[in-house]
Amino acid sequence: MEDFRREGDSFVLGEDGKEITARIDFHRSPDSTIVIDHTEVARQHQGQGVGLLLVDMVVALARKEGAKIVPVCGYAKKILSKGAEYADVLKADHS
Repeated sequence: MEDFRREGDSFVLGEDGKEITARIDFHRSPDSTIVIDHTEVARQHQGQGVGLLLVDMVVALARKEGAKIVPVCGYAKKILSKGAEYADVLKADHS
């Protein structure tokens, strides 16, 4: 059974010990901002909302830590910039 889990500075979807089928990678900037670098979803999971779930996992982490997010990844940028529900975590000067 595939499960979402955290692996370092990534959230992944996949069976433990097997190939990862979706992931979102991020890092921390010196001011503790969470920078989303990359989102990837395997073909068999595309169009099922998996990418959105991964973005939401990073959003939940940012809210828990009181951090802001800068999306470098095009997919994450698209999701975070169009929803007012993300305004509290989106860093204002993230262009």
